[in-house]
Amino acid sequence: MKTIYAFLLLYVLSLSVYAQEPSGRQKWTDLLQVASTQYFPYVGKIDLAQNNPNPFSRSEFTTIRYQATDIADALIIIYDNISKEKVLVIDDLSMDIGSVTIDGNQLPKGTYIYALYVNGRIAEKKKMIITD
Repeated sequence: MKTIYAFLLLYVLSLSVYAQEPSGRQKWTDLLQVASTQYFPYVGKIDLAQNNPNPFSRSEFTTIRYQATDIADALIIIYDNISKEKVLVIDDLSMDIGSVTIDGNQLPKGTYIYALYVNGRIAEKKKMIITD
């Protein structure tokens, strides 16, 4: 039984995350492609939850929950889906597990993509919709 647990532990520790490193101005499709040829090993837990509520109106708040354990540097960037530009950077993710609240009045009505960056690379991304 101990052999099975040891094997499972080694297997879990050997798992890795594929991601893309942001550098300069990139194509929008390349920016949101999670898998790439760049590889970095990671044994912690990375999770980016769908914002809740979604969609939400400009008069409401939405919450994004995240988890990035054993990470030195994590941030969430929100991109406009039309102009493909950064509209909001949340870089004060001081806890391994937490949430951020976004006021609908901070952004105009539209569709947005938000991404969790871990150690400078996109780990996960989700879509967010703001209505009137």
